[in-house]
Amino acid sequence: MDFKKIRQIEDLKEELSDLKQKNKELFKKNIEPKAVELTKEFIEELVEFFKEQDFKVNKTNDGITAKYKNHGFLIRRQENNISIEENGQQKWSIYASYNHFTHSGYGLPDGEADREIIRLQKEIEAAMRNTENYENPFVYLTIRADGRRFANPKDVIDQLFN
Repeated sequence: MDFKKIRQIEDLKEELSDLKQKNKELFKKNIEPKAVELTKEFIEELVEFFKEQDFKVNKTNDGITAKYKNHGFLIRRQENNISIEENGQQKWSIYASYNHFTHSGYGLPDGEADREIIRLQKEIEAAMRNTENYENPFVYLTIRADGRRFANPKDVIDQLFN
């Protein structure tokens, strides 16, 4: 038994756990409120856009409808995801996201303890980078099929309808 490696693994596990807890708290404090605000702002801008296009806008149990004669849209928000249907067909899915980091692949040594040490170190590196991102997050909207990032809700609307 290599007690030095056992201690190192346990210390790394503790450090990783502490970082994950810190990131969880930062996420709730810094990212969740911004994502909620951004999705609400997008829906408000979308409602205004439809009104400017002479669509009749109503709130229903299903979401928000925008109709012009027989042509209609349904906007649904579930947490930070927004779906837009056109005439009953799913058209777009938009969601609020944020900068975050996941560790990339890495080579592993032969020994089981050494592999565990490397794995934990890489997870700690990723968690530390996320801590930086979560302390000052960039929250944005993304059109699911497109993947581009939009900080301004009006830019998403322009992309969808122009």
